[in-house]
Amino acid sequence: MKPNKTFILTEFLFLIIGVGLLVGSVFAWKNIRHFIDTSLTTTGTVISLDYSSSTNQTKGVYYPIVNFTTRDGKEITFMSAVGSNPSSFQEGNEVTVLYNPNKPNNASIKDFFSLWLLPFVLMFLGVGFTMLGIVLLLMISILPQRRKKYLLKRGQKIITDFMGIEINGSLAVNGRHPYTLSSQWLDPNTNKIYIFKSENIWFNPENYITNKKIEVLIDPKNYDKYYMNISFLPEGG
Repeated sequence: MKPNKTFILTEFLFLIIGVGLLVGSVFAWKNIRHFIDTSLTTTGTVISLDYSSSTNQTKGVYYPIVNFTTRDGKEITFMSAVGSNPSSFQEGNEVTVLYNPNKPNNASIKDFFSLWLLPFVLMFLGVGFTMLGIVLLLMISILPQRRKKYLLKRGQKIITDFMGIEINGSLAVNGRHPYTLSSQWLDPNTNKIYIFKSENIWFNPENYITNKKIEVLIDPKNYDKYYMNISFLPEGG
């Protein structure tokens, strides 16, 4: 049985989003670094706070509106791109302002969050999505397939008794739940019964169960590591 294509696409989608966000954080960092290196510094005054909220927010955010004068005497008013609640600034506060001498409306309060919040958020999200994609890739695709290959090559073959077909209700893709086969085996050395389950099957295998015996390959050192050989089922799902 091959891994479900939807999961493979999901794993790579998380990785692509994560890498894209990380690349975006690098570009954002470079742009801010260039802005700082090429900007002029002056003193501005917070003249008001702009309150903004969306319908899905329980409380809004205050954005400081700053007024300053450029070196050539132009008076500029801008709203900070970063807001907070409670506000980090109050009306009348004096703040250090960075501005582009060629485009003075391109200005920012000179503090860590006003300048660096965007690249740090992008980096944080990028690391999170990338790690999630890697974990999913390992857990769903790479590690199970490596274990399967190892057990098919070196596992101890045992013949188990077919128990039944179950629907894996904990997993759904596009509204569909996969099926699993279960079987049991009595260890003659310990007189202990072991239960085995197959990997997820994305079609109903009921009509293809013609033999009540199912081969399972186990790791002799750890019976929790096993692979149920369901190669008798057709490819599907």
